[in-house]
Amino acid sequence: MQGSLVKRGKYYTAIVSMPDSFGIKKQKWISTKCEKKSDAQKALLNILQEIENGSLLNTNKILFCDFAKDWLNTIAKGKVAPNTFDTYTQTMNVHIIPYFEKWNLYLNEIRPIHIQRYCNDKTERISANTVRKHIALISGILKYALKMDLVESNVVERIELPQMTKFKGNVFNSEQLKVIMSQIKGKPIEPVVILSAYFGLRRSEALGLKWSDIDFDNDIIYVNRSRVKVGSGFIIDKETKTESSNRALPLMPVVKTYLLELKLSGFGDDYRSSEYVCRMGDGEPVKPDYVTKTFKKIIRALEMPDNYRFHDLRHSVASYLLKNRMSMKEVQYWMGHSDIGTSMDIYAHLDADMKRASSNVLNGMLD
Repeated sequence: MQGSLVKRGKYYTAIVSMPDSFGIKKQKWISTKCEKKSDAQKALLNILQEIENGSLLNTNKILFCDFAKDWLNTIAKGKVAPNTFDTYTQTMNVHIIPYFEKWNLYLNEIRPIHIQRYCNDKTERISANTVRKHIALISGILKYALKMDLVESNVVERIELPQMTKFKGNVFNSEQLKVIMSQIKGKPIEPVVILSAYFGLRRSEALGLKWSDIDFDNDIIYVNRSRVKVGSGFIIDKETKTESSNRALPLMPVVKTYLLELKLSGFGDDYRSSEYVCRMGDGEPVKPDYVTKTFKKIIRALEMPDNYRFHDLRHSVASYLLKNRMSMKEVQYWMGHSDIGTSMDIYAHLDADMKRASSNVLNGMLD
C-alpha cells in the first residue's frame, strides 16, 4: 500500500486510499501535523500501517453516539476531575445519548441543524445555562473528532446558543445569620456553616479543610483542598476548583477562638483524633449531602424563604465585603475566583447596589 505527501500551509498532509463502508477504495487526505518532511514521512508510514491493520477508523462507519461514548471513557476520563467526569457521564447518559441515539447519525453526518434542534428542544425543558453546558460537552467531542481528522469542522461553532441568565443569589442579613447560628449550635454542621459564613468557603472547601491547614500562631487559614462526592456516594479529596481557589485568608479572632475550642472539645474522642475540621461525632468526615439536606431543614424550620441555599452563605460574604468598600479585585481573591470577570458576573448587581447607595449619600450632601 502506498501514499503520498503534499504540503498544505504549515503542515504536510498524507494522501492515502481507504475503503469506504461499501469496500470501495477512496482517496482520503489526512493531516500529519508535521512541519518537517522527514517527520511527515514517518507519520505517513504509521497511517498506512493503521489502514493495513484496520485500526484507522472509517468515519462512514462511526456512529456519533459510539464516538461520544468512546471520547468520554478514553479522552475525558483522563483529563478532568472525578466529580466533573461524573457530571459529564450523567449528562451524556440522561440527555445527549438518548436524544441522538434515536436518529442513528454517523459522526460525519452531524450538521449544525442537529445540534441546534437539540439546543432548542432542551431549552424548553431545562435552564439555558445548563443547556450551554451540554453544548460545550458536545463541542468538546467534535473538537476532538476534528483534531483526529474524522470531521471537517466543529459544527457547534455555527449554532445559536440560548442567552445565559446571570446568577443572582440570596443574601442573609445579620439577624437571619444569628438565628441560624443559634440553631446549629453543637451540631456537626456548625463548623461547616461557620467557615462558609465568615470566609465564604465553598461547601467542598470547608469539608476539605484539615487542622494542618490552620496556622493558629500566625492567624492564617489556608484553602487548598476540596472534598467532593463522586457517583452514587464515593467521597474523594481533590485540589481546589482552580489554582486561584488556593488562597490564604486571615484567621479572625472570633473564628480562631471557636476553632481552638472545637479542636479541644469537639464532639467526642473520635472527633478529637481526626484530621478534618468538619466531622461527625463518630469521627467520620461530614458528607456533602448531609450539609445540603440539614441546612435546607434548618431554613424551613425557621420559615425562611425556601429558595435560600447553603451556597448563599458564600454569596452573603461577598455582599458584606462589597458593602465595606472592598474592591472587586479583592473580592475576587477572597472568594477564590479564577478571574475578575467571574466575580463581576456574579456580584455586579451587589456592586451596583453599593454605588447607588453612595450616590444617594452624595445626592443629599447639599440638602
